[in-house]
Amino acid sequence: MGFFSDLKEDLSQAVNELMPEEELDQAAVEETKEQPVENTQETTEETPMEPQETTEETPNDNAALEEMLKNLDSIEIPQEKEEQPEEETTAEESRIEEAPIGEAVPELDLDSILQNDMTVDSVLKQENTENSKGAEKRMDAKIASDETAVITAGMVITGDVSSEGSMDLVGTINGNIDILGKLNITGYINGNSKAAEIFAEGAKINGEIVSEGSVKIGASSVVIGNITAISAAIAGAVKGDIDVQGPVVLDSSAIVMGNIKSKSVQINNGAVIEGMCSQCYADVSPTSFFDDYKPEKKKVNKEHMTMKRILLKLSGEALAGEKKTGFDEETVRKVALQVKELVDDGIQVGIVIGGGNFWRGRSSENIDRTKADQIGMLATIMNCIYVSEIFRSVGMMTNILTPFECGSFTKLFSKDRANKYFAKGMVVFFAGGTGHPYFSTDTGVVLRAIEVEADVILLAKAIDGVYNADPAKDPTAKKYDEVSIDEVIAKNLQVVDMTASILARDNKMPMWVFGLNEENSIVNTLKGKFNGTKVTV
Repeated sequence: MGFFSDLKEDLSQAVNELMPEEELDQAAVEETKEQPVENTQETTEETPMEPQETTEETPNDNAALEEMLKNLDSIEIPQEKEEQPEEETTAEESRIEEAPIGEAVPELDLDSILQNDMTVDSVLKQENTENSKGAEKRMDAKIASDETAVITAGMVITGDVSSEGSMDLVGTINGNIDILGKLNITGYINGNSKAAEIFAEGAKINGEIVSEGSVKIGASSVVIGNITAISAAIAGAVKGDIDVQGPVVLDSSAIVMGNIKSKSVQINNGAVIEGMCSQCYADVSPTSFFDDYKPEKKKVNKEHMTMKRILLKLSGEALAGEKKTGFDEETVRKVALQVKELVDDGIQVGIVIGGGNFWRGRSSENIDRTKADQIGMLATIMNCIYVSEIFRSVGMMTNILTPFECGSFTKLFSKDRANKYFAKGMVVFFAGGTGHPYFSTDTGVVLRAIEVEADVILLAKAIDGVYNADPAKDPTAKKYDEVSIDEVIAKNLQVVDMTASILARDNKMPMWVFGLNEENSIVNTLKGKFNGTKVTV
């Protein structure tokens, strides 16, 4: 139906509702008289209440409409009021009903009608736009459906796959997968996978896995790609990084070649990891613990003197305690705990032990000196093996070096090997003396201290320092707080034997002498609480 035909029918209907039938008939007659004969039939047919539809718009329709609009001014509204119809009236009908009685009905504004039509259209467009936005919001909050798609065995799909439900994959997909529900995989995927939860059992996956929930990789599954999820349980093989904001559990059959970032990780015995494990999502920060600890550690270091490497000489008799022979384990353990404190503070410690608790070669008159000294060398090796094990029991790493081969008991001494062990934080035992007869362990300790470039030699003895006489025999013996190596040699004060004294003097190696039996004496020596004698060079 044409636009003008529709408008003409609406106007005719409005006029019919307002005018009595008699006047309507009279107006129709007058209109008929004035119009050409050929238009009479057409005009008469369009006056009923319910307009009839026409299929075409002709020039006669336009002429009739224009004539009717001109005659509207001559129509008089009757004095009697008609009852308003129960049905809703249009905006144009309301304006006509509100016109004062007796006055002419104002001329209808065609432009206004057209403008109103455009406004209605814009309102409809606005409603459609709002409905579209609401639909988009509903699409964003999609919930996985209960339907499950099944890719059966032998089926091969090439291309990306998406679904609003779940999926059981037994066949092969060469493409990416993006579903809202659960993804159960027992087949093959060559592409990335994204789902609410992902479970793989006997699967072969070449691509990244992203899950909004949990990921489970079964014992016979292989994944080549990164895994991102909220929690994960791995029993198969994964070659890629694992980034999980919750817990990660690695079964005994798990193999992971990549780094793991998680809130917590449980590694069962048998699991293999080639990469780093970081609990960066944990509630407790390990860094904060060490930040609190560092100031205290620095304070301890300040109290220590600037010693980087020391050589500690322990007498065999001191390790025997009151038994005078063999070992007193409690005494050895106290020594170990003190040395551990030094090692924890970053001081490198080497140790030489005498063999007097087992053998003193010079006291024998019936054995060849060379053989007697060799027995003494073996005694120092036994002492070092025993003390080394006690040191290990309190948490230190140790190694024993000797100047000659002892099978698997020890390793052969070299300066490079000793420096390598020191750099690893190990306590290095120098056993076997110099490896030659006629040289005491005193000479051995000075020689090793010079070779490894120690800062000082600490001589832990049964007495608390150097005296001008034997305090056990002379009650008036005087203790030195400090004495030069030249005076030690000149007065033969027997701090160490003469050969060792001259070697220390010539190579400017200082020695500190103190009593081992004093409480915490080794640590106090380096903390500025030294109570022995310093031999200067």
